[in-house]
Amino acid sequence: MRFIADTSAVAFYAAAGAGWSLCGEVPNARLRARTTGFAASMSVLIGIPLSYGTPYMISDNELNWGLNTCFFYAGLAAPLVLATWFVIPETSG
Repeated sequence: MRFIADTSAVAFYAAAGAGWSLCGEVPNARLRARTTGFAASMSVLIGIPLSYGTPYMISDNELNWGLNTCFFYAGLAAPLVLATWFVIPETSG
């Protein structure tokens, strides 16, 4: 159980830096504050149900998914990774 919490924390902190830097770089100056506020609110709206539901997924007394919970998160992440690849603009130029 401790291993799952440690690896998810590492993944969160590794991805969090990339996401917030995109909020500051991609939108134009006029929309930057609103875009960052929207991103923060969406992060909270998505994070609350996931952080509430994950203990039930890995609990032995509730859903008892155990390590199969990773397939749930992989199913959520795969379309988001594909969308990110095609939607996020290149910022080097």
